[in-house]
Amino acid sequence: IPTMAFVPASEEVANALQVKTGDEVIYVEKWCFANGIPVCISNFYFISPLCTCVMDEEAYHHYSAYQLLNRQPSTKIGRIAKTITAYGASPEEAEQFNVAVGASLIQADDIGYSAATGFPIVYEHVRMVGSRSYITWDFNADSVDSSDPSF
Repeated sequence: IPTMAFVPASEEVANALQVKTGDEVIYVEKWCFANGIPVCISNFYFISPLCTCVMDEEAYHHYSAYQLLNRQPSTKIGRIAKTITAYGASPEEAEQFNVAVGASLIQADDIGYSAATGFPIVYEHVRMVGSRSYITWDFNADSVDSSDPSF
């Protein structure tokens, strides 16, 4: 069951969502487990009050946060910008994930933009245990910017 609350936006969250530091946002924390072992912690921050549709604990048994957003035209996601970083676990993260301090973790920061307005409406900060995770991309090659040197 996810943790849910209305919280003031930190500077990081405010920058991602293009709001003011201290503005109220919706916070949702979800833990993912495999065979009872923690694999991933997702911290979501949503524009409030636009995204109150994500404040439904029961819905998370059946839908992801993005599926909940996409059920309404006003919160449908048009695109997501993703940044992925590898780093070593802090003492707190080592305890949370039951791994050694310095163990390989993967951080993924996503900003979801509204299909209707183009403005950011969700910021997701994910931490995963590297040895317990894998990442797959599947995208339409027609949408790849050929001027991007990473492709």
